[in-house]
Amino acid sequence: MKKKHMLSLALALAMVICLAAACARDGGPDNSPGNSPGNTASASKSPEPGGDPGMIGNMYLNGLPIVKDKVTLRFTAIRSSAHLNAWSEMQTFIDYEELTNVHIDWIEIEEAVWAERTQLMLSSNDLPDAFYSWPIADNIILNYGEQGSLIPLNDLIDTYAHNILKGMSYHPNTRVAMTYPNGKIYAIPMQNIGAQVALQNFLWLNMEWLAEVGMNEPTTTEEFYEVLKAFKAKYPNDIPFTFMQFTPNGLVHMQFSIMNLFGSFGVLDNDRHIMRTASDELVFSPAQPGYLEGLRYFTNWPPRDCWTRNLLHRPRSRCKQRLGPITA
Repeated sequence: MKKKHMLSLALALAMVICLAAACARDGGPDNSPGNSPGNTASASKSPEPGGDPGMIGNMYLNGLPIVKDKVTLRFTAIRSSAHLNAWSEMQTFIDYEELTNVHIDWIEIEEAVWAERTQLMLSSNDLPDAFYSWPIADNIILNYGEQGSLIPLNDLIDTYAHNILKGMSYHPNTRVAMTYPNGKIYAIPMQNIGAQVALQNFLWLNMEWLAEVGMNEPTTTEEFYEVLKAFKAKYPNDIPFTFMQFTPNGLVHMQFSIMNLFGSFGVLDNDRHIMRTASDELVFSPAQPGYLEGLRYFTNWPPRDCWTRNLLHRPRSRCKQRLGPITA
């Protein structure tokens, strides 16, 4: 139950910056249709005669930074109501600017008007260097791709996007899924791979709090209970275990946190309450003996102020009001 930081954007960001910076030579990008930052024609360019063989114009062919002289690109991204900070304030992008020498000017669009605003940008040809973070309908991408407003990325991926190619080698169907009926690739998906997608949810533990109370990571339900008591004693105004989860879309009202704990009683639970046994049989998890044992355990789990009573039945707005500024 270690507290971890997951940079789910890292692979996608590296890909987008690599593509966009690939053409940012001769001082900066030219956004005209024939010279857009990711124009496929740029991929065929060779180092200039007498120049650095490891560079094309201002761009390094390998490694970091991507460009010698800093360039600025315009990215359009959604501004979700769950985002507390602007994209420019996110540490991931601040770090990547230092690594790549590419600065991004963000055009943030509210989620409610994303479809309308992006459609207007495309139809008026008032385009940023890239759209980022939120999908645009496939039929719209194909339509404006065939019109030339969106450039094909096939050659750019094969020439510059080494990390994306590596990811494709692990999952060959990725390229097929990215390719439109006309054989062109206009957009790069974010690919979720690894253990985090094999599980429906995780428990997170505030390791700073754990150090402050001088305890080790709990490995049993009894130890977890003792940790919660210590947290409550240290921070009496906060709720150590809230049943709330933080996702890329913000704070969500879910019962999944308690479902994780049923594994201690031999039951794998989820929102469909279906589990697969060791004999490969699908069973209804609440009908298993361990489920009842878990319910009895948590029903009698003192102290009651270590977790929020009846939280699962309350509206999300009321749940947020009861959460302290730091929760475990």
